[in-house]
Amino acid sequence: MTVSAKPKAQYLKDYTAPNFSIEHTELTFDLQPLNTEVTALLTLKRTTNQNSALVLDGIDLQLVELQVDNVAYTNYKI
Repeated sequence: MTVSAKPKAQYLKDYTAPNFSIEHTELTFDLQPLNTEVTALLTLKRTTNQNSALVLDGIDLQLVELQVDNVAYTNYKI
């Protein structure tokens, strides 16, 4: 068994509202014996006037394709 790092406290005073909200989520799962493919269709809305980047955070995931308004989007970094 490995020893986990001590959790870091999070305080309300440090909270900032997100720059985007998720208006709608549609998930499709293709379950196979050796892998699972998940297609996520998200409708997002910017909640601030800031020109901040949208950050999608995942662990142990492989991005297959990214589209914006049904058009392939390649201007991103992993």
